[in-house]
Amino acid sequence: MIFPTVALSRSYSEKYLKNAMEAVRVMSAKQIEAVVSLLSRKPNIYILTDNNTLESLSDTNFYMFADEVRAHGIDLTSSITMLMILELLIYEYIAVSGDIVKPLQNSLMNNTIL
Repeated sequence: MIFPTVALSRSYSEKYLKNAMEAVRVMSAKQIEAVVSLLSRKPNIYILTDNNTLESLSDTNFYMFADEVRAHGIDLTSSITMLMILELLIYEYIAVSGDIVKPLQNSLMNNTIL
């Protein structure tokens, strides 16, 4: 079994929150704007495993912070920071483009279901 340096207990919740906050803190406005610009082109999006070769070929990289946790050969490392990064990028895209709001407004006006 591999456990994080901070014991999995009530005290781990502080470390867990710090990891999430750090992932968001290091996101620059320039990176976010670049991704939102790319999203406007409606690209296919792939989320890949950590790979330094891919990282060096990427235009923009976001970093997640998490303590590695394994028990009985199962990876229990939290993915919440990755989800937070994705959500923030999506929210920014929606705010800039209105891409989700417009279809929703049209469907409500036409009494149709999405």
